[in-house]
Amino acid sequence: MGLGLILVNKILQSYEGIIKIKDRIKDDYAKGSKFIIYLPEAL
Repeated sequence: MGLGLILVNKILQSYEGIIKIKDRIKDDYAKGSKFIIYLPEAL
């Protein structure tokens, strides 16, 4: 992970969220990445 993603991960952890990183096209990392962010629902 680069520095930017480390900072994003730290912020997400403080909100009890997570980040997932996947290949944009399955099994072809050269075609880009998909960043998926999950945050808990506020009540």
